[in-house]
Amino acid sequence: MTAQDSNPRASRALLGAVLDTIVPAEGSFPGAGAVALDYVWRVLQRGDETAALLAGMLEQIARLRQDVAGLPPAEREAELRRVEQEHPRAFAALVLHTYSGYYSDPAVVGLLGLPPEPPQPRGYTLESGDLAMLERVRRRGPLYRRT
Repeated sequence: MTAQDSNPRASRALLGAVLDTIVPAEGSFPGAGAVALDYVWRVLQRGDETAALLAGMLEQIARLRQDVAGLPPAEREAELRRVEQEHPRAFAALVLHTYSGYYSDPAVVGLLGLPPEPPQPRGYTLESGDLAMLERVRRRGPLYRRT
C-alpha cells in the first residue's frame, strides 16, 4: 500500500471497500470510500509509522481474502472485525484517519448542516483555564541561553 505497489488500482479498490465498510453510504450521505479515499491514501503514502501500520494491516486483509472488495458488506464487516481483533492499534489508526477524511470533506460538512469553516477561532466556546498553575514556570524564567 505504498507508492511502490505493483497494482495501486487494486490497492485503492481494497481501501475504498474497507472505508465503505467503516462508514457505509446511508441516505444522502456518501460512503467513506467515495469521499475519504484520497485522504487515507495520502496517509498511506507518507512513509511514517502510521503509514506502515495501515499498509501492513491492509496487506493482511488482502492476503486473507483476495476478493475482499467484492464481498457483500456483511462479510466484509466480519473480515474487518477479525483484523481489528488481531491488530487493534492499526485498526484504530485506520478508523481515526477514515473519520478525519470523511468528516472534513466539504460535501459531508454541508450535509451535516455545519458551516464550512474551521470551528476556531470563532467556533466552540472554550472555558478559561486556571493559569495559576503556570506561576512556578514563569518565575523560573527561560531555560535557554540568549545568543
